[in-house]
Amino acid sequence: MNLHGIASAAVGTVNPFVDVAIRVSTGYAIAIGGEQVPSYATPGAITASIAADVLTVSAIASGKLSAGQTIAGAGITTGTKIVAQLTGAAGGVGTYRITPAPQTVASGAVTTAFSAPAQIQSLTYSDLMKMDGLNIQGQRRALYLNGRFDGVVRPALKGGDLVTFPDGTKWLVAMVLEYWPDWCKIAVTLQDDGA
Repeated sequence: MNLHGIASAAVGTVNPFVDVAIRVSTGYAIAIGGEQVPSYATPGAITASIAADVLTVSAIASGKLSAGQTIAGAGITTGTKIVAQLTGAAGGVGTYRITPAPQTVASGAVTTAFSAPAQIQSLTYSDLMKMDGLNIQGQRRALYLNGRFDGVVRPALKGGDLVTFPDGTKWLVAMVLEYWPDWCKIAVTLQDDGA
């Protein structure tokens, strides 16, 4: 049961959801000077068409498709998202259910990105105490999101995921405060001022 989904409707009257863009960490590369440079999954580039509520992907130039990704291209309604995969290899060529529908779009170039609605809040005293041992300075916020997002995952050699707020500021996932089967609460730290 998604308890956050139930409570978020009431909370949303005071603190509405905003769409944030999320770049998932894929690890790092080593620069010429020997320093680690974080790397993130890039937005996908595909060839696809839409009939009613079905996206038919005929080719993938880069990236992997998944539920929750937004798609964009000529004739596609702004904010269109993939809901579920219907046929084909996981994340690859095949068919996907989309929303909103119906739409009719001829085959052409389409890009994908991951965005999700988030509730942005201040960190609680308990959250701050959990983060105290990380010795992280700067502005921090808590985000409630449906899905799973990560901070540092050492065994996988991954850094934290990167979240872009609607104002263009970038925030790094510093710590996952709560993991549940279908939602999470993450602590993010401001990386820049969007300038």
